[in-house]
Amino acid sequence: MSSRACARAKDTQSATTQARSVFWAPQEGPMPTSRRKKGNDSMDRLPVRKRLRLPEYDYSKDGCYFITVCTQERRRLLSDIAVGEGLAPPEISLSAVGTIVEEQIRDIPRRYPHIKIDKYVIMPNHIHLIVSIRETAGGASPSPTLVDAMRALKSVTTRLSRPKLGAERLWQRSFYEHVIRNESDYREIWEYIDENPLKWAGDEYNA
Repeated sequence: MSSRACARAKDTQSATTQARSVFWAPQEGPMPTSRRKKGNDSMDRLPVRKRLRLPEYDYSKDGCYFITVCTQERRRLLSDIAVGEGLAPPEISLSAVGTIVEEQIRDIPRRYPHIKIDKYVIMPNHIHLIVSIRETAGGASPSPTLVDAMRALKSVTTRLSRPKLGAERLWQRSFYEHVIRNESDYREIWEYIDENPLKWAGDEYNA
């Protein structure tokens, strides 16, 4: 799915979904098992914790990706979620560490101008992101890849969180990624991120 297709899908989904608080979708200037749909065998086979990088896939090329990063031992270090009654939306209260994580997520496009964060949510013990990589002009040096950006995010947030966490590790090793293949896949993931806080009580990561 190209970056242009990602942008079209984002514009369409933005028109039908209102971003709230840290369900952030900036305007232009493991896939979790709870995403599975009945009868979707490919979803059933997806891992929960992480997925190894596809060995022949170029993670610097134009495309969209669904990313999940979990805290070490799934400790609830990032936020608290209060689910409202009736139609009231859930409220996410970021911890000091969660605030650091949010700041660094928002900073990714500044450090990597060819990478955009279409949407994200900061849950108590994991984060979900939709990341898009735009086409860039060829140059002498290769563009930083998705893996480079995620490693930097984890490294910087770990360093900045040390005054709060001490020697404790912030993140699990590696991260889960899913290559978004088409607009339908993009919309499903967007809706999953939107609904994630509301379904926290039954979330597979809430153990």
